Amino acid sequence: MLRYLFDESVMKDPESFLKKLGDVTDKTRWIQKELNQIKGKGIAAGGLVEIEVDGQPAVTACKIDPALFKECDHELLEELVTVATNAAFVNWRNNHEDYLRNIGDKIPTLNDIVQQVMAK
Repeated sequence: MLRYLFDESVMKDPESFLKKLGDVTDKTRWIQKELNQIKGKGIAAGGLVEIEVDGQPAVTACKIDPALFKECDHELLEELVTVATNAAFVNWRNNHEDYLRNIGDKIPTLNDIVQQVMAK
């Protein structure tokens, strides 16, 4: 890859090369911002326990149907929260991977940029 940086055609138009690198940096920041918006949700006991995670990922919400406090012991409730939390993180990871898979073709690589500059 370093050979591209010292290629004559790249060195003839370094401003174009640097601008395109700047564009990639801007796109990378935009993608990171988008990735931080991706959320995940996990459900246990048919929706009686729900956990939501944000793009960090960090747990942002835990909803437990009040009926569970009356009907089950604390060990079962702890297990349901654990199941829902794990499901939320799996859901977040799947959403994250889907997003990256869908946007992957839209991100130019350094090789793409060099080829564009060299084509001038």
